[in-house]
Amino acid sequence: MKLNHKYAVLPLAISFALTGCIEVDDDSNREVAAALQAQNELLQQQNDLLNEQIDNDNQEASVTVRALVIDANSEMPVTSAMAKVLRGDDVLAEVEIVDGVLEIESLPPSSDLVIEVYSIDNSLMTRAFFLSTMSLEEGTAYRDIGLLEVSEPVDIAFSVTDSLTGEPISGLSFSGSSFSGYSISEYYDYIHTSSFNDDTGMYEITLPRHLNVELTASIDFDSDGIGDLVIDSSSFYSYTSGSLLHIRSANRLEADATLVLSERPEVEEPELPEKSISLLLLDGNGDPLEDAIFNFEDGDEVVNFEYDAENGTHNLVVPFDGGIRIEMASFVQDEVTYSSGVVSIYSRTNSRTGETSLEVSASGFSSNSYFELPDVEEFTIVLEARDVPPSSDLEFVTDFLKTDFSYEVYYSEPVMLDEAEVALTYNTYTVTPGNASNTDAIPSGTTQIDRVEVSVDVSVTSELGDIKFTVSPDEELLANTQYNYEIGSVSALSDGIEVDLNSDELTFTTPEDETVVFDINDVIVDNENFYSNGGIIVSENTAGEPNTAFERDDTALFIFPASIESLEYLTIRMFEYFEDGATRTFSRTIEVVSDGNVRTSSRIALKSALNENISREYYINYIRGTVLETGKLVYPFSTSVYIGDNTATDVNTISFTYEYLTKDGEPGVGTLTLPVQ
Repeated sequence: MKLNHKYAVLPLAISFALTGCIEVDDDSNREVAAALQAQNELLQQQNDLLNEQIDNDNQEASVTVRALVIDANSEMPVTSAMAKVLRGDDVLAEVEIVDGVLEIESLPPSSDLVIEVYSIDNSLMTRAFFLSTMSLEEGTAYRDIGLLEVSEPVDIAFSVTDSLTGEPISGLSFSGSSFSGYSISEYYDYIHTSSFNDDTGMYEITLPRHLNVELTASIDFDSDGIGDLVIDSSSFYSYTSGSLLHIRSANRLEADATLVLSERPEVEEPELPEKSISLLLLDGNGDPLEDAIFNFEDGDEVVNFEYDAENGTHNLVVPFDGGIRIEMASFVQDEVTYSSGVVSIYSRTNSRTGETSLEVSASGFSSNSYFELPDVEEFTIVLEARDVPPSSDLEFVTDFLKTDFSYEVYYSEPVMLDEAEVALTYNTYTVTPGNASNTDAIPSGTTQIDRVEVSVDVSVTSELGDIKFTVSPDEELLANTQYNYEIGSVSALSDGIEVDLNSDELTFTTPEDETVVFDINDVIVDNENFYSNGGIIVSENTAGEPNTAFERDDTALFIFPASIESLEYLTIRMFEYFEDGATRTFSRTIEVVSDGNVRTSSRIALKSALNENISREYYINYIRGTVLETGKLVYPFSTSVYIGDNTATDVNTISFTYEYLTKDGEPGVGTLTLPVQ
């Protein structure tokens, strides 16, 4: 049983107090009896405190709201009133307000509420106050909502008459509000609305006398967003805005308040100047295109240009108010699809000279997209249509790479696929020295490294009525090589339109060659100084010029074969090197492979002279000046040791320990000393 720590601080005697008090024998010693009686009273007090604490903890969260209700005119507390609290249609509380003090307890938290303040004798006009209680999980929260103004009611009457006949205008509905706070769904329950008295010809409404209320009424009888009446005269502050008639401070209207209205006069729009526009639309051969449809919007009406076969132009006289937008929909003529287009024409005035011109901008055409014309009544605009490839509903659905490296692709409908559109490729590198041929474009003295794309022969089969296609390589793929399947244009049998869907392609990498075994003895150390064992490696460049390199010390590299790709990890720890007869202690740790990933990029070996120019793309990395044969792929790591070559007379070596684990789980540990080449 877990003890509630809120009650654990009470003395143990409370467990006894929960069941009753200690009985006292009146005939016993009075002092003992008095002590026991005092103990009983203490236990009872503790019992009462515990029960009160338990009751408080069991109470639901609630909010107490307090306010001071005042008269809006005198700004003094009202002597007597009532308040009702509603949540939707539910009445949560109804309390009496005495001397203006309003306090309501046990209201629910996180609720939108309405407080109605009113008087039983109707001396105050009911007013609604919208409020939201705060969020609360337990206990009681207190909120003071400040001053709530209320007012006595007043009956208002005013006339609205026709300026021509002097007769009352009926049929209007004036409304306004005096509630306080942000309105919720009960908004219309607290709107003050007028009525029309047929006997007096006046509008009547009851409003709070000392609270400003603005009344509005719709005067838009034809629902065009514009009021159909205008104010001729008014004995009070009124105005129109859009479709509404407004009366400010309607609660202050005098007994003889009068508003005179008249019909809004029809405004005749001035006639716009006209422009006679001719559009000459040409195809790629300069021939007019008849089937295009040009139009513009004249108000709510779309007006089309008319085609003049004799001149090959699309013509129309249009009203011009300083700008016009002419649209052309996409169309097909002589089995060629042309793009949609827009021509915009605007009048422009030169601020310096005051002269006007016409700015023409066009989009969707192959011709000039912007130019200027003189501001004349008749003009011709020449446009060259832009042809676009026809569209097809054909869609790529999904694709899969199978375990035998065949590629399955699915389309949304039967298609025609030419095998020439299917390719399986991979990239490799070629090294071409400048003296390899007299007919190529590589000059002597330059070696060029290229990344070339190699194609693999494939077979293509179809199934499911030419919806599914399978592409299979005709030869064994290289290990640990990235390949790319790509399907070019296909055409749906339903429309014959060639499309390149872009999604029907797949890139993948083949697994590593499991027969390749890493041998630590394949690692060499080379300082890239173009010498080895005292002799120059390459005596001249491909132009026949002597190698300009001289024997020197340089930073030595560990050079690892590509077989380290088969390792899970490989760590080298250098501990010494021997240079010119002296042993030097040196500590350096190199993580060559970690989590199956080689920690540097591969490089292509070049056996060349120092004064050989190397031509390559920026992303191709190479290493030269070593004993490695040209074209070999290796992974170099710096030893940070500056040292010369190992020769018969000068011993230069580097010693290290190694630890590795192959991806097949075979470990390797040892110590090795390698000569610097």
